Amino acid sequence: MYRSNPFADIHHISSSLLTPAQASLQEALLNLLAEKSLLDISVKELCARAYVARSTYYSYYSSMDELLCEIEDTLIYYLVNKNTNIDFQQILRSDSTYIYAKTMDFIEGNRQAFECFLLKCPNQRFLEKWRRAVQYSIWEAFFAFRENEFEDFYLEVLSSMTISCFRYLLGNQDFQNRERIYRTIDALLKTAAGLIQ
Repeated sequence: MYRSNPFADIHHISSSLLTPAQASLQEALLNLLAEKSLLDISVKELCARAYVARSTYYSYYSSMDELLCEIEDTLIYYLVNKNTNIDFQQILRSDSTYIYAKTMDFIEGNRQAFECFLLKCPNQRFLEKWRRAVQYSIWEAFFAFRENEFEDFYLEVLSSMTISCFRYLLGNQDFQNRERIYRTIDALLKTAAGLIQ
């Protein structure tokens, strides 16, 4: 019998179309975060970097954290939706390295944000959201139809490992054999599936 996924709330994260001003503010914030902490960035400095009036900033955001959260949610929304139509049971029976390649392509396409959130100034809130998104997928593959007394442990370890692999690839651009990392993730998940059953 199917069990309700405890991580389904990750699908409540949404993304909306950005105005040019919002896109400019997001890009400017990421650029500034590469240089300094969020607490050291003023609205005046952000608006100057984004070529946006302060009144425009305040028409969209009440705080810098709200803008940061919008960037996080947009990334998580697209990461989650990259895996929406996946048959998780099929993954356990066949090669699923294409999923990791597709995810890495998305990360590469949003390199500035991921470098900021994973490498330069690690963002714990973003990492927690991403971890929950990965846990959603792992839970669907392994626990939707059976309970396991160690499922919290497996979810934590496997989601952390998956994100760590992507973080490694992002930080090691010269690494030539990405396919081998994808196969390693796939093998570890399948090994875990054998242990879980």
